[in-house]
Amino acid sequence: MENQSRISDLLQDALDDLLEEDFKRFKDKLSHSVFKGKGTIPRGRLEKADRIDTKNSLITFYGGDAAVDVTIEILAKINVRGSADNLKKYREKVVCSCSSPSISCSLGEQAQEQTLDRYCGGSQRGRSPGSTALNLGGGGFPAAIRVGEGEHFVNRHRADLIQRVCMVDSIIDMLYGTVLDEEQYQSIRAEKTNPDKMRKLYEFMPSWNWYCKEQLYQALKAKNKFLIEELESK
Repeated sequence: MENQSRISDLLQDALDDLLEEDFKRFKDKLSHSVFKGKGTIPRGRLEKADRIDTKNSLITFYGGDAAVDVTIEILAKINVRGSADNLKKYREKVVCSCSSPSISCSLGEQAQEQTLDRYCGGSQRGRSPGSTALNLGGGGFPAAIRVGEGEHFVNRHRADLIQRVCMVDSIIDMLYGTVLDEEQYQSIRAEKTNPDKMRKLYEFMPSWNWYCKEQLYQALKAKNKFLIEELESK
């Protein structure tokens, strides 16, 4: 609840920072663009909406974390780079919460800014992310994150990953304590086959943000290198 409140405040600040003409362009772009595979917010809902109404519509329609992604993308598309950069700068402080309130994603601020720059069409910073639970490297995430698609690698290839991934116990070992809590970890291990373990893992995914999925992607790549390379080439 606290995290959602902070996201709400962050979005409100971003919208309040817009000039009236920029706010009109923001609403127009929002009503005509498909984000996160969820269609568009009805134009009638946005036409007379003020900044608070628009913020609430974003959160209700997309969910708190995705609403931040959408807002950053629209700000970039309407060339309000200052507001987009400010939202990217503070985003990681409020959205990097994984499946348990007591667990935080172990990506450093530099890595998250690098990912957001790529996602929003900005330049690649090329910086090493510092200390992370999984070393993501300085080369970005060209396979897992494709600009404009709005869907992560682990979502796009769900069926193949469930059926073909092996060494699932080793993968969840890498996620334990950062993405998975003790109860989730044990429930996955209790399943008998690798496909059943992957299905159980995917049951927890709706509560993940983008960066939790990125840690899964890196674990999959570490333990199933050739399968991931094959899927990346599709």
